[in-house]
Amino acid sequence: MPWGVIRLGSVVASAVGARYERRKQWRMTCVRLACAGVIDAHLKKKDHAQYSDVPMRGLLVHEMVEGAFYAVLCLGTQFWLERIDLRNFEETW
Repeated sequence: MPWGVIRLGSVVASAVGARYERRKQWRMTCVRLACAGVIDAHLKKKDHAQYSDVPMRGLLVHEMVEGAFYAVLCLGTQFWLERIDLRNFEETW
């Protein structure tokens, strides 16, 4: 399964679903993605043989960098959509 593509799609979908909430929930978005990174690192270490020799710190660093990318993607998508909605609102009214 292409989990990276599926994960990317789910981050963008959550950004679209949570638009208008960026100002209130950006901290929770970052915490949610950080928790997902810790869980992903733990599951990789536990369930995948290719990661058994990789130190947990290395897995966590990788997942946190990936989580930071997803946070920027999610919050950036929300910002972009909110700007479009604001422009459309101003043009209408």
